[in-house]
Amino acid sequence: MVIAAGALCLLQAGVAHAQSALQLAPAEEWELGSGPESCWISRRFGAGDKGLFVRIETFGTRSSLRVFMRGKPLPQRDSGILDFQTQYNPNGTANERAGILNWSGNAPTLTFLEALTPMEGAGSTADPQGQTYSGLERTTRELKLTFSRGSPVSLQLGSMEASLDRLQECAHGLPAKWGFDADQQRALIQAATPIDGDRWIDPGSFPWEYLRSYQSVVLNLRLLVDDGGMPTDCIVQAPQFERAASEIACRTMMANARFEPALDAEGEPVASYYTTSIFYRTKRRNGNS
Repeated sequence: MVIAAGALCLLQAGVAHAQSALQLAPAEEWELGSGPESCWISRRFGAGDKGLFVRIETFGTRSSLRVFMRGKPLPQRDSGILDFQTQYNPNGTANERAGILNWSGNAPTLTFLEALTPMEGAGSTADPQGQTYSGLERTTRELKLTFSRGSPVSLQLGSMEASLDRLQECAHGLPAKWGFDADQQRALIQAATPIDGDRWIDPGSFPWEYLRSYQSVVLNLRLLVDDGGMPTDCIVQAPQFERAASEIACRTMMANARFEPALDAEGEPVASYYTTSIFYRTKRRNGNS
């Protein structure tokens, strides 16, 4: 589930389509990594000033993917919300996206959320764009990024089958790190299901210091949910350094979140977890979204 909070950003019309895309081939193989709260695959595309580093991270099989990119092919503009399109080919449809543009050293970075098309046994994945959404899947060979200004970028991914299988296998092992029986969680006939989840967060919860500094942030959270459907703890999965936003988000979620409890293979309520993303977003300093 993805929750958007704060000032709404209107998607820019007229995203450029006519320009030919900058084609970036892989410079290395996908590398799998993992930590206490997540698993990821990372890879570099292109070389030199035209190179782009890409990291695709999952916080559990029920979470959206967090995509991080760094490199000069990204738009060269002020930090803030960036509206653009993603298209996963072959046969993908263009999807409107909103991400956070920042700078690291002398290169821009882009962070945004995507969905992984569910695989058998992978559990449910939140669909951030509705029924027409076409997300990353095992048959994907290309990711095309189209911006309102500047050249489109085409990442020649090649086969994603093996790398996504490894990513999902790693994600299936995360519940064991969190103190759960991984086999039990994988066999659930019902995951912890939000009740009125769209009412948990409202624009009034936007941290004032972020509004004042025109700062946007995406938080990944994990709630522990008991067998009665009540949250018992809130863990910030990423980014942990956004203290003000993390504290407000967890406090709000713990006060408002309620669930239909998870059900094990026999249909009995069991303790489980719930992962979500909160997108605190505001306008750019110049007043544009």
